[in-house]
Amino acid sequence: MKFGFIFHSGVGNAVLSTPMLKALRSMHPKAEITVFTWERCAEVFRNLSCVDKVALKLDQVNDVDCLLMSPNGAMHLLEKSKKIKRVVQIKRPDWQKHESEYYMDLIRELGYNGPTPSPEITPEGQAPQEKYTVMSLGFVEGIEWHLKQINDNSEWITVCDYLINEGHRIFFLGVQKDYEIAQEIISQLPQGKTLNACGLTSLKQATAIISGADMFVGLDCGLAHIASCFQTPSVIAWTFTDRTKNEPLNPNLEIIEIECDKKSMCQYGGWQNCKDKPCRNLTSDMIISGIKKKI
Repeated sequence: MKFGFIFHSGVGNAVLSTPMLKALRSMHPKAEITVFTWERCAEVFRNLSCVDKVALKLDQVNDVDCLLMSPNGAMHLLEKSKKIKRVVQIKRPDWQKHESEYYMDLIRELGYNGPTPSPEITPEGQAPQEKYTVMSLGFVEGIEWHLKQINDNSEWITVCDYLINEGHRIFFLGVQKDYEIAQEIISQLPQGKTLNACGLTSLKQATAIISGADMFVGLDCGLAHIASCFQTPSVIAWTFTDRTKNEPLNPNLEIIEIECDKKSMCQYGGWQNCKDKPCRNLTSDMIISGIKKKI
């Protein structure tokens, strides 16, 4: 039996799809499972025991017996799958539950009735042998995603000072465009206590660093979901995105947020009608209070 899973979304969502793949493997231990995705997410799926192949093109999609389409899967891709015996796709979700559960619905359609497994990703390389915190303060490209940041990035300087005084070195991780954000903060911190690796690691290398971290601190981002795979104590400054859908599956998670009854709609376009955006007014004191609960 050959299964295919088409996934075209972000790194965090890719991590949230891995419980479904693990459950699929438990149902069909001898099946061949191929994930069709794009390069930015391919590293999430590579080397997982529940995935046999990762394909960046759809050339081989007609070779599978059953094709699973992610909730974000493009309907036009089905034109390439006319020869496939079975296609399973969840209708456009209403996001009334966690994203991982929509992925799980794909295999519930195939008869799975067990629990939702934990997310998984495999690291590459060794984690540093010291006490450190990983910090990620960047955001993906998009018209609204900058709103994940808190209003004043200088608040992170005080947060870093607190962690350094607690004996932590700070590793900044992210993509290349996050380098300048991190460098501005580092310039205000003691020398030798920080490392700016934004844009300088592969996703697998970043995963290795996160796997050995004493703590993860930052925004709602893909790296926060990677931290959940290792149950790394995490403190997330949560702004406008929907927690019901996006919260990392991490039992060691502390969310710092400002309550707003409109927030649940902001991720879906409502942010345009919010002038003040109070959810972004998070302070260093609020974030440090969360860190104290996890140290």
